[in-house]
Amino acid sequence: MGATVTDRLAVGAPTIDFARLFRVLPSPYMILNRDLRYVEVNDAYCTVLERRREDLIGAYLFDAFPDPGESGRRLKASLQRVLETGLTDSLPLIPYAIERPAARGGGGSRCATGRPCMRRCWIRPAAASSSCRTPSM
Repeated sequence: MGATVTDRLAVGAPTIDFARLFRVLPSPYMILNRDLRYVEVNDAYCTVLERRREDLIGAYLFDAFPDPGESGRRLKASLQRVLETGLTDSLPLIPYAIERPAARGGGGSRCATGRPCMRRCWIRPAAASSSCRTPSM
């Protein structure tokens, strides 16, 4: 087996700034805490959702992007299963209406899709790819 990241760093490789790496990933990602509040978002996530990082950090997911319909209920139930079991929960792609920000006239909505991807409740909004990769963090 190959060396771990820790092993590679121990032999004098340059230190990796994982926070910066997360921020510049080309796919949109967010990190939620157990209360489903944003802990971190990357630049691609902000771009796709047309939101500023400072407006999301600390916000409750379903206050930032409410969806009282079936998609919202399914997403919330899936995230709850992840939190209760500690296991990955597969959720088929679901339409999720996201309102345009007020700065762009508000109203109307675009559709995003998301999946809980791992125990730490990461969600990946719709982007160029709908596959879900589990980050090793």
